[in-house]
Amino acid sequence: MPSLATKCEPVVATDSADMSKTIVVMMEKKIRNLEKRKGKLEDYRKKQSHGQTLTDEQLSAVAKLDDVLSQIDLLQDFIKQFNAYAADVVKQQKKQQKRERFEQIENERKRILTILQIQNVLNALGEEETRKVFTEGSGGAVKLEETELNHLDELYKIINPERGAEERYDYYIPFYDIILLYI
Repeated sequence: MPSLATKCEPVVATDSADMSKTIVVMMEKKIRNLEKRKGKLEDYRKKQSHGQTLTDEQLSAVAKLDDVLSQIDLLQDFIKQFNAYAADVVKQQKKQQKRERFEQIENERKRILTILQIQNVLNALGEEETRKVFTEGSGGAVKLEETELNHLDELYKIINPERGAEERYDYYIPFYDIILLYI
C-alpha cells in the first residue's frame, strides 16, 4: 500500500552563502537530536545514581554521554564558522556589485565623453576657416574632398540634430550607438 506521506526533496543551494545556510540548518537539526539523546542519557544516569539497575544497552549508552556532549560542542563551533563564512561571502558579493556598478558608470562616462569630443570636432569642421584648411590641405591638415566634408556634415546632423517641436529625441539614440561602435 503506498504511503500518504511524501518525501521532501532537499533544496539545492546555488549560492555559496545559501549552501552554508543549508548546512547550518542541517547542523542545528543534528544538535536538536543530540540534545534529545543527551536528555535520555542524563535520565539514565540519574536512575543509575538512585540505585536503579540498567540494562547493558542503557549502560553502554550512558558511557557515550561525553561523546554526545563533544559532538554538540563541535557542531556549535561549525555553525559559528559557517555563519562567519556566509557573512564574508555576502560582504564580498556586495563589494563585487559595487565594483561592477562603478565600472558601468565609468564606461558610460567615457562613452559620453567620446560623443562630446566628436561633437566638438564636427563643430570645428563647420567653421569656414577650418573647412578651407582641410579642402586645401594646408597647415599640416589632411586634404579632404568636398564629398568627404559633406559626409561629415551629415554625421554632424545626426549627432547634433536640429529638433523642432514635433521631433522626438529618442529617434536619434540608435544613431549614437552605431557611431560609437565604429569609433
